[in-house]
Amino acid sequence: MANGLPLCKILAACLALLVSACSNGEGFQQRSGQQKFENVVDIALYKKAIRDDPNNINYLLILANKYVETTQWSESAASFREALRLSPNNTYALVGYAHSLLALGQYQDALSLADRSITHQRTSKNYLIKGIASDGMQDYQSSDTIYRQIIRQHPRNLAARNNLALSMALQGKSEAYEIMREVAFSPDAQLRHRHNLLLVGALLGRRDLTKRDAAAFSISSATEQKIFEIGQKARKNGVKAFGIASAKDP
Repeated sequence: MANGLPLCKILAACLALLVSACSNGEGFQQRSGQQKFENVVDIALYKKAIRDDPNNINYLLILANKYVETTQWSESAASFREALRLSPNNTYALVGYAHSLLALGQYQDALSLADRSITHQRTSKNYLIKGIASDGMQDYQSSDTIYRQIIRQHPRNLAARNNLALSMALQGKSEAYEIMREVAFSPDAQLRHRHNLLLVGALLGRRDLTKRDAAAFSISSATEQKIFEIGQKARKNGVKAFGIASAKDP
């Protein structure tokens, strides 16, 4: 489930926000620069390997993952699609392709791929993809059902709880904040879950809550302000304000 909806452009902006918020300190910037260089080298090496051995599905899947890591969604989608030419029922490729299409805002196609993957393998990740695609199509009833079903089977599933809270917040349901707050304060929560808590508060128009919890997590006032502004835009424009692939957990 670790492998991370109209939500898609809101999430892209949110992703950029998460990256910038984490990028404090020269040491981080140096590591980030080194990682980018390594990713460029790895991508070049695997592209050459594929030219030499075009029917090697492992090379295609590894390359696709490298593109996912660098948020090059069009390229990752193309690589997963090519892998499916070699193995049409490969569930890993189906889910990866669907994830990439979610990031590109192609929710109907992502939903179809999620359904295909579920016919071959029923996992929480496959259903999460389907839920996110349903969110992207503003079919909140379907996504709500999916997330709650996962939570019934796996009560501590942070991804499903994160996604449920965001979907509920987009609908203006106030109980979303407490769901997201429990996720954000969980011992295994990540920074993005804490940012998503502020996003949920912003979607509900609760600046008092976002300020309180930003202080609790030592999140800067500048970051809190940016997230609140994104949430306010999303209240008017829907998920187009932040982009679904970065806030939701696939």
